[in-house]
Amino acid sequence: FYYKLEEMSNQWIENGTSTSAIFSNLAPGEYSLLVKYKNNINGQESQTQSVIIRITPPWYLSPLAYMVYFILFALLCTAGIYRLIYIYRRKQHRMLDKMNREKKEEIYESKLRFFTNITHEFCTPLTLIYGPCEKILANPEIDTYTQKYAKMIQQNTEKLNNLILELLEFRRLETGNKVLSIQQLSVSEKVRSIAESFEELAENKEMNYQLHISPDIEWNTDISCFNKIVSNLISNAFKYTPDKGIITIELKVENQSLIFCISNSGKGIAKENLSKIFDRYKILDSVEMNGKNSRTGLGLAICKSMITQLNGEISVNSVLYEMTTFTVTLPNLPITERDTTQTTYETGLLHTATEEPIVLEKTAIEFDMGKRTIMVIDDDNSMLWFVSELFADKYNVRSFDNAKDALSSLEQKQPDLIISDVMMPGIDGLSFAQKIKQHKLWSHIPLILLSALHHEDDQVKGIESGAEAYVTKPFNVKYLEKIVYRLIKREADLKEYYSSIFSSFTMEHGNCIHKEDQEFLDKMLEIIEKNIANPDLQVELLSSEMGYSTRQFYRKLKPITEQSPADIIKEYRLTMAERLLIAKNLTIEEIMDQTGFNNRGTFYKLFSKRYGMPPRQYREQQKENVKKEKISGISDE
Repeated sequence: FYYKLEEMSNQWIENGTSTSAIFSNLAPGEYSLLVKYKNNINGQESQTQSVIIRITPPWYLSPLAYMVYFILFALLCTAGIYRLIYIYRRKQHRMLDKMNREKKEEIYESKLRFFTNITHEFCTPLTLIYGPCEKILANPEIDTYTQKYAKMIQQNTEKLNNLILELLEFRRLETGNKVLSIQQLSVSEKVRSIAESFEELAENKEMNYQLHISPDIEWNTDISCFNKIVSNLISNAFKYTPDKGIITIELKVENQSLIFCISNSGKGIAKENLSKIFDRYKILDSVEMNGKNSRTGLGLAICKSMITQLNGEISVNSVLYEMTTFTVTLPNLPITERDTTQTTYETGLLHTATEEPIVLEKTAIEFDMGKRTIMVIDDDNSMLWFVSELFADKYNVRSFDNAKDALSSLEQKQPDLIISDVMMPGIDGLSFAQKIKQHKLWSHIPLILLSALHHEDDQVKGIESGAEAYVTKPFNVKYLEKIVYRLIKREADLKEYYSSIFSSFTMEHGNCIHKEDQEFLDKMLEIIEKNIANPDLQVELLSSEMGYSTRQFYRKLKPITEQSPADIIKEYRLTMAERLLIAKNLTIEEIMDQTGFNNRGTFYKLFSKRYGMPPRQYREQQKENVKKEKISGISDE
C-alpha cells in the first residue's frame, strides 16, 4: 500500500501490507489522504482513492474562543478608554471646581466690599434723619399726628442702623480684623440679663419661656462676642416661634466646655437646609434677595464666625413642626491683655443689643357702615401701621400681621379690597393671592401686592398669582391711594352696571368683569335656561345646581349684582316670554308653560308691569310695528 497526505507531502509513502497509517502533530485544518496499492505479482497499480480528514482545533483556538477573546479585548480597550476619559474629566472637574471656588470667592469678596462701602455711605444720611427726629420728639409743643410719624421714622432708623452695624461687624470677622479680648466673665449673670430682657415680649405672645441657667459660672471669653452670640440666637428664636409657643434656654458646664442651648417650637428647618444656614456664600445673596427677612441669616452668620474665632462650635438639630435646638460649645480660653487700640465701626447712632418690637399707636376710628372696608396684611409692624394709617380716614381698615389670620377673618366678613405684603413667614403674599383667587366666594375681591422685589420676573409672578396690581417698595403714597380708589370704584361701577338684568344677560360685552364672576354668571344663566319651564325653579334649586349652599350663593352673587336670585329668575322668564310672543306663533298658555308661569293672573300682572301692556296687546303692537317698517321700506325704494 502507498499513501500520502497531499497538504503535507507530494511523495508517496510505502506502507507495506499494513492497512493503517499514523499521523501526529497535525495542525488543525482539512487534509486529503490519498491511498493506492500495487500488485507485486504483475506490478499493476490501482486507482488512487482519497479521504478527507478534518482536524478540529482545541477549544481555546475555536472560533467561539476567538470571539470571546475579541470581546474581552474590546472590553479591555473600552475600559481603558473610559478610564482615560474618567481621569481627564476628574482632572477637568477639579480645575473647574477650583476656578468656581476662586470665582465664588471673588464674587463674595466683591459683594462684601460693596455692602461695606454702601453701609458707610448710609451713615451720614442716617444720622441726618435720626438727629432731626430726636429734635422733633424733644419738642413738647408737637401735635400727636407729627409725634407718631416722627417716632416711626426714629424707630426704623434704629433698625437700619442695627443692620448696618451687623454688616460692618460681619466684614470685620470675614477679613480677620476683629481682635479678641479674652476676659473672665460671669456668663450666668450675662445670659440671665439678656434673656430676661425678652420676658415682656414672651408675655405679650403668651409663650412658655423657660430659663435653666446654672448659677455662678465664670468663663474666659470675649465679652462683646459672647453678648452678640447670645442676643442673636435668642432674638432668632423669638422671631420664628409662634404665639403660645415654647422657648427654652439652658446654660451649663460639661466636659470642661461651656454649653449654651436654646430650643424653640415652630415650623422648624428642613434637613436639607440645616447645612446651609451657616453657609457664608449664601448670606449676602440672602441680604440682596430677601431684604428684611435676611437679617436672621446675617445674625447666624455672625454667630458662626464669632464662635469659630473663639475656637468653639455651633450645631443645630431640628424636627419639623416640633422643636429646633441651637447648641453652642465654647472652650475656656487664656486671658489676654486688653487692646485699647483696635478699630471699631460706629454710625453715631444708638445701637441696641436686642431688637424690641415697634409699638405704634393706631388711630382710633369706629367702624363706619357707610365706608368701604380695606384689609391690610404685613408681618412688619411699622409697615402694617403705616399702610393702615394711610387709609384710616377714608375707609374702614382691618389689619393683620399674617395671612393665616386674614384668611380666617375672610370666612366671617369680606372686605372691598385687600393690600398684602409679598414676603411673609408662613403663607407668603403670592400663595395668599392664589388662595383668594381660587376661592369661589373671594375671587371677586381686588388684591394689591406690596413687595421689595423689583425684578420684572417677580412682578410677573405677582400678576400671575391673581393680583390686580403689584406695587414695589418704596412706593409713592399718592400712587397707592389712586390704585386703591380706582379698584374700589371699579367694583362699585360693576355692581351698578350689573344691577340691570339686561346687562347681566349681556355680560359678554362687558370687558371689565372678572373672569371668575363671568363664569359664575354664565353657569347661573345656563341653569336658569335649562330649568326655565319648571315652575318650582327657586333660589334653593339654583344654588344646589351651582354647587353652593343658599347662604354661600347669596354671598357670591351679592358683589356682582344687586338683584336677588328670585328677581333674576323672574326677569329671565319675562324676557323669554317676550321673545316667544314675537318669534313664535304660540298661545299665551303655551308660552306660560314654556317659561314656568303657572298662574295666568301673575303672568299678566308681571308682563304688563315690565312692558306697559298685556301680552296679547304687546304681540299685536309688535306685529303692527313690523308691518309699518315693511311699508316704510317699500316707500323708500
